[in-house]
Amino acid sequence: MSRHQGPRVSPLLLRLLEELGHGLDQADRRGGAVPGRGLAPWEPPVDIHEQAEAFVVQLDVPGLKQEDLGLQVEGRHLLVTGERLRFETEGSRVLTGERPHGRFSRQVPLPADVAIERIRATLKDGVLSVWLPRVEVARPRTIPIDTSED
Repeated sequence: MSRHQGPRVSPLLLRLLEELGHGLDQADRRGGAVPGRGLAPWEPPVDIHEQAEAFVVQLDVPGLKQEDLGLQVEGRHLLVTGERLRFETEGSRVLTGERPHGRFSRQVPLPADVAIERIRATLKDGVLSVWLPRVEVARPRTIPIDTSED
């Protein structure tokens, strides 16, 4: 009597299933985006800091230049847009594509006490920093009374 061992699975199929499992594990760790696959939009990470005189928004945008970025205020939101192109040269092909690319848009809500006309931004070492100065609040002050006669 012979024992049935079940269907044989090809080594190629096993390798493909293993790679698929690895890709899905990466997608889980990245919130559903598989690197280089374009399944989710690219969004640069953002930090927001509060200081005494201003709020500071920082975005990691390595490899981008000033002309690749847009910055504007829409209502009570700071809108940061940009695009990172995929590096391609003629006669080459991508073997591994994990670096994010494409267009992005980040919308950051502005606190009510931001002086919109004094917002400034810098781009240095791949970090876009946006300073959002607070509105100067009217402080109580003593007003001197002039007693001189004119």
